[in-house]
Amino acid sequence: MILGRIGLFCLPTDNSLKQIVLKMSNTSTKYAIFSVVDAILTSIWTAILCGIVIFLLTHFWPHRVVPWIILLGSICSGILGIFILM
Repeated sequence: MILGRIGLFCLPTDNSLKQIVLKMSNTSTKYAIFSVVDAILTSIWTAILCGIVIFLLTHFWPHRVVPWIILLGSICSGILGIFILM
């Protein structure tokens, strides 16, 4: 049986009861940061893996990869600029 925990307090295994306990104790918003931390860690791992792949591609095939990287970089910069100006 897997039990959830909040500090030193155990939570029920039933999701509906767990949500009721979190709602009554006003701690549901305090633990919302964990989903943000999980998203940040996923983004970091994705960036690391993409960086390694790009590094290896540019190391072994620079003449083929560099024009594509410039093209993709300009497209991403344009999209980011549009989002910033919105």
